[in-house]
Amino acid sequence: MKKLIIFDFDGTIVDSKEAWFKAVNKLAPQYNYTPIKKTEIKRLRNKTIKEIMHEKNIAYRKLPFLLNKLRKELENEMQKSNLYKGIKEVIANLNKNNIIAIITSNSEENTIKFLNKHKIKINFIYGGTNIFGKAVKINRIMKKVHPTIKETYYIGDEVRDIKAAKKTGIKSIAVTWGFNSKSILKKANPNYIIGKPKELIKIIN
Repeated sequence: MKKLIIFDFDGTIVDSKEAWFKAVNKLAPQYNYTPIKKTEIKRLRNKTIKEIMHEKNIAYRKLPFLLNKLRKELENEMQKSNLYKGIKEVIANLNKNNIIAIITSNSEENTIKFLNKHKIKINFIYGGTNIFGKAVKINRIMKKVHPTIKETYYIGDEVRDIKAAKKTGIKSIAVTWGFNSKSILKKANPNYIIGKPKELIKIIN
């Protein structure tokens, strides 16, 4: 029986930190929040998105508008980003006998364009989500493929990914090569925590 494997996109499949960094800082004057300095990035890896928003004075009421602007800014920068080493081969391996999906705060258009460029095949993509609404998208994907699925895994690089998996009752796999640090990911208590993409094959297969 097939398994459903849901990936976060930014920070898990694609190394888009630089693209996001440029876009976020470019919009800082317009939305009246504090820009992120490169020297701060290491420290910020130990914070959740909500904690960073509070520290940088990003108003929640402005968040939907900010996200829409960010997606437009990322359209060109995104295509300059690279895949994490080994992730393409891992997805190809897992795609043989399972169903692969992506949930992302990026736009579906940007995501599909990037995946096509790198010749990566995915069954489902849900983009343009609220950054705190991933659990809703997980449930939608599960309803689409149920009851043919034996197990479901959600793979992400942030605390909010682990929380979304827990909220929906599926297994979470936290990766340490993305945004949040290993220490803060551990505190969120995922089912698994890994440092290399190839470890996914052993866990899932």
